Amino acid sequence: MRAQWEERISESLVEQFHNVQTEEEVAAGFTDVLSFGTAGIRSTFGIGPGRLNKFTIQKFALGLAKYLTHISNTPKIVIHFDTRHLSKEFAKEIAKVLGTNGIEVILPETYKSTPELSFAVRHLKTTAGIMITASHNPKNYNGIKVYGSDGGQLLTEPSLELSRYIDTVEDPLNIQADDFEALQERELILPFKDETTKAYKAAVKNLVGSFESAETKTILTSLHGTSLPLLSDVLEDLSYT
Repeated sequence: MRAQWEERISESLVEQFHNVQTEEEVAAGFTDVLSFGTAGIRSTFGIGPGRLNKFTIQKFALGLAKYLTHISNTPKIVIHFDTRHLSKEFAKEIAKVLGTNGIEVILPETYKSTPELSFAVRHLKTTAGIMITASHNPKNYNGIKVYGSDGGQLLTEPSLELSRYIDTVEDPLNIQADDFEALQERELILPFKDETTKAYKAAVKNLVGSFESAETKTILTSLHGTSLPLLSDVLEDLSYT
């Protein structure tokens, strides 16, 4: 099995990580189990079924496609991704597999925050949402979180059901994924419109109120995260400068 994966390494999206790994680290990608739970999927990069790469991402996406078409006659999903290594690339691979299976995907061109994803699911009335992130984990990690139509992460039973669909995908090296631009032309991959971000900002400002009388001085760092552009705009609109 390992030989088949190594033959496809140039397609895997993780060749740069594989090239600096020890033999022990590479071997672990074929013994460790990459499973979906209530916290989603989280792992390091590498080849093999036990690591994050193009093929395991596509396996997840095909399982998700089966799950979504089971729970909805007209499934629609919004995908967000953070600033981690390969987040955008993984988001596009997931979008391609979902679109190939007839699921409408809404995908932004740039990184977005997790709270905005939760808002977008409800605002756009999608069947589900995906966040590509590994939260607080080290930089060599990434992951996938799935949100239900209520904007919250999947609970135990839906997570188990999705996991069962993912497990039915037997050959991750041969999953059909149509061309990204072709899916855009067929309107199966749609842009994430700025109107949703504006609505999210308005909702945040409505919850917070105003800082006009505040004299507090604050230092803000997003720690290479996704919040800085949006948070800067919101604070400026609230007269917190």
